[in-house]
Amino acid sequence: MGVVTVSILQNGKLIKPEFELLSIDVLRECNRIPVAELVYADGKPEKKEFPLSDSNFFQAGKEIEIKLRYEGVTEKEKTVFKGVVLGQALRMSSEACLLQVELSDTAVRMTAARKSTIFEEMKDADVIGKLITTAGLKKGVVDPTKVTHKRLVQYHASDWDFLLCRAEANGLLVASADGTISVKAPDLSAGSKKTFKFGIDEIYHFDIESDTRHQRSAIKSAAYDIKTQKLSDPVSAKAFKLDQSGLNNSMVNKPMGNAEEMLIGGAALNAGEAQAWADATMVKTRLSILKGSMRIPGTADLLVGDVIELEGMSKLFSGKTIITGIRHQVNTTEGWATEIQFGISAERFSNLYPVNETPAAGLLPGVNGLQIGIVEKFEEDPDKEFRVKVRIPSIESKTNAVWARLGSMDAGKEHGAFFFPETGDEVILGFFNDDPRQPVILGSLYSSVNAPTIKPADKNPLKGFNSKKGLKITFDDEKKIMTLLTPGKQSIVIDDDQKTITLTDANKNKILLSKDGVTIDSGKDFILNASKGDVKITAGKKVEISAKQVEVI
Repeated sequence: MGVVTVSILQNGKLIKPEFELLSIDVLRECNRIPVAELVYADGKPEKKEFPLSDSNFFQAGKEIEIKLRYEGVTEKEKTVFKGVVLGQALRMSSEACLLQVELSDTAVRMTAARKSTIFEEMKDADVIGKLITTAGLKKGVVDPTKVTHKRLVQYHASDWDFLLCRAEANGLLVASADGTISVKAPDLSAGSKKTFKFGIDEIYHFDIESDTRHQRSAIKSAAYDIKTQKLSDPVSAKAFKLDQSGLNNSMVNKPMGNAEEMLIGGAALNAGEAQAWADATMVKTRLSILKGSMRIPGTADLLVGDVIELEGMSKLFSGKTIITGIRHQVNTTEGWATEIQFGISAERFSNLYPVNETPAAGLLPGVNGLQIGIVEKFEEDPDKEFRVKVRIPSIESKTNAVWARLGSMDAGKEHGAFFFPETGDEVILGFFNDDPRQPVILGSLYSSVNAPTIKPADKNPLKGFNSKKGLKITFDDEKKIMTLLTPGKQSIVIDDDQKTITLTDANKNKILLSKDGVTIDSGKDFILNASKGDVKITAGKKVEISAKQVEVI
């Protein structure tokens, strides 16, 4: 092709022509923020000056636009990149002094900070649109999604990461260009933007491969159903067919034994979300079969998401494919070349990039999972936070005891359930934010060493509470009896089966409430005393008094 004319503008103003541009590298990819690099000759050692760097033309935050065109072509120059300066670097070798400028699309502001928020009664497409506009960016085409979420939680994640995760969950591809973000489903049925014919069109090189390792004959998804208390009936992904005749679905599934994949959601999902999950996974795996790149003479006519057609590249690879990346490179030796990328990784975005915050916020190495703790001898919490001193066996240290907060089924100011663990109890330790300095007791454990007082049984009829001194509250579901018992054999027994309530003390005194009435048995004296009032005994029939001696005073 001909000579390339390059225009570099800052807020619409052209850079001075005396600054020598050595190279341009612009990269746009689906699901990634576009970036660019400019390299200029800069620096005059004899004058100890760096004219371009000192000019503030590429000051951080300045808006830069890159336009390209061929000399002698009637078409106007076209923008291949528009974004902001992130930084610059000066580099010197024995040959030259260079200024390297790093640029990014303004979508980079969506990565600036982790945020937490809740979206209520919104579809994913609406959430995505809101994230885009809230960042001050332009919303391009955002394909509609079906599921309305009662509540969608963005927890300590950047807007960009959250947007990509939700787009991926719906089988959508994200394309950012010059401050505009579009989120669309891949569609091979669309007409091709351009056809590349091997042996006819000018192609500098190409590198295409097929990879069937991630292919499945069927993808299904199921999630926990709260109402049935089991996994929901699986839903099957819709078929997604590639355009290449040599990559038909039946053929690509064979190498992996026509295996099916079941996606399991441990939490509740509605049927629509489970279906979208399966469909999205199928799309992603199918688009990962055909991957490659092709380098051609520079052109600004193709964009990420466009459909192109390959001809004459064997039956296996010929057909339509979707552009998933565009790279423009301009230098003084090769001129302008454009590299087209197609295909995507089968890996989920969250597996490729650290979308989650590091454990313990990165302040120190975090702790993984739950840990075992052994309660130490009681000491009063020096911080007055009602914590428990606990030894962690997995910490090999002479001073391996920590202060752990105590979880409870109910706790609050002047109310709650109070069950403080005993010395030697084996407890379950969790850690707030995975920070090993912040343990919390989640519960206690039985074992052969610390055995329960109630023996487990098949029907599991007995439940209860036991104190270390033998105070017991027992619930018998089989006999429908609730018992409150002390070590001295004093008890209250509520028997629903016999319809009785029995109160017994250690002195052989007993009160029985039953269908026959109330029976009071006294081991010794029975005294009714109303020192400041009357005693009245009323009977519907008769009153009987039987004794060896009756005295009325």
